[in-house]
Amino acid sequence: MRTLMQTADMEISGLGSGFASRGVRSALSCIHGVAQVSMVPNESHVSVIYDAFRVCPHQFETAVSVMGCEVERMVVSPPAAPAEDKVAEAPASMTPNNRRPRHRRPDNRRNFTARKAARVIIPIGG
Repeated sequence: MRTLMQTADMEISGLGSGFASRGVRSALSCIHGVAQVSMVPNESHVSVIYDAFRVCPHQFETAVSVMGCEVERMVVSPPAAPAEDKVAEAPASMTPNNRRPRHRRPDNRRNFTARKAARVIIPIGG
């Protein structure tokens, strides 16, 4: 799965109390694809590092407004030049011809081995 990490710097109004700042931080952290939320205490500046393939910056505005604050300014920095795009190769044990065996559920019966060993077929008459 490809990732493209970007940084969004926001100025947020209404972060006066500690509860509001913790709520905004929590709301931003809950967005799938957000890697890090950085806030300076008693300031209105918030920096978010996120995966651009999974997150749209408008989601940040929505999350902040739900917590009762407002984004005054947002600057999304362009990503650094992407490194050479490498496709992860599956390990040899995961190739289609050599798959790992499925996990077997443990037998929850008590004395399973004793019962299995006790099964003996005795021929009648003979």
